[in-house]
Amino acid sequence: MVTVEKAKEVGADVVGSSALMTTTMVAQIQLEEKLKEAGVRDSVKTMVGGAPVTKDWADKIGADIYGENAGDAVAKMSAMF
Repeated sequence: MVTVEKAKEVGADVVGSSALMTTTMVAQIQLEEKLKEAGVRDSVKTMVGGAPVTKDWADKIGADIYGENAGDAVAKMSAMF
């Protein structure tokens, strides 16, 4: 997954993903899994959002931050650092 490789390459602190339809939410689970497989999940925070995404979903997949909208996501991320 390109996102994981790029996160490793740049030493990312946060990786965010957005799902615009329920059918694309599975990519958010896959991102969490790929980060674990790559051995970097513990060193990055993950942030999810998008129209169908909820706090319950974020908790279920193990994301660190749920953003109701872009401003909310940035505020929550800023509060973590």
